[in-house]
Amino acid sequence: VDNAVAACYDVTQIACSVGQDVDIVVLEGNHDWHSCVWLARVLKAFYSRCHNVNVVMQASDRKCLVHGDNLLVWSHGNGVPANQWQSVIAAEFPTYWGVTKHRHLKMGHIHHKKKNSPTRVIAQTANGWEEQRGLLVEYLPALCSTDAWHAEKGYLGSIRAATGYEYHSEKGLVSRFYEHA
Repeated sequence: VDNAVAACYDVTQIACSVGQDVDIVVLEGNHDWHSCVWLARVLKAFYSRCHNVNVVMQASDRKCLVHGDNLLVWSHGNGVPANQWQSVIAAEFPTYWGVTKHRHLKMGHIHHKKKNSPTRVIAQTANGWEEQRGLLVEYLPALCSTDAWHAEKGYLGSIRAATGYEYHSEKGLVSRFYEHA
């Protein structure tokens, strides 16, 4: 617990040193949702007097932010069939869906990097990913090592890594960062 709070503090300090405004999104997982709810509340209280730090407190299992023409959504990723994400996000956040051009969903449930293209919304070009319409869905790698339950079920061999993304307010996704653990 102390390490999680310290890590969140350190990352927020780094973000504040390079950006004017910092948004913190704590996403509930399917194994630790109560700890994540608690962590978000602790961070919200801790940064309550910092006007440039916003802890996103949305009741939904999905969290979203709008940055210019970008709708950025995060979900743990369990419970919704892969081919339903576009309609779920459009229905849950219709106002944001309607005023944005670039829509991205990041998930981590499967603990490895994966791309998914519900209703053919993704094309890969020589320059990387190009959003044609709809929603770009990505599963992210996990930083955590394999625990006993995952090992028993045969979920082995995933590469541990962290990813970061840079979004331009009008152009959408402009760069990706990938760091192996």
